[in-house]
Amino acid sequence: TGFVDAGTLKLGGTGRLELRLDLGDGVILHLSRG
Repeated sequence: TGFVDAGTLKLGGTGRLELRLDLGDGVILHLSRG
């Protein structure tokens, strides 16, 4: 498994961020901002 530091992600012109993580066993974590 890996790690992504969200502080290093560059946002597009909209400033919107969506992140979807499949954690396995049918569990999905969906985060959105903007």
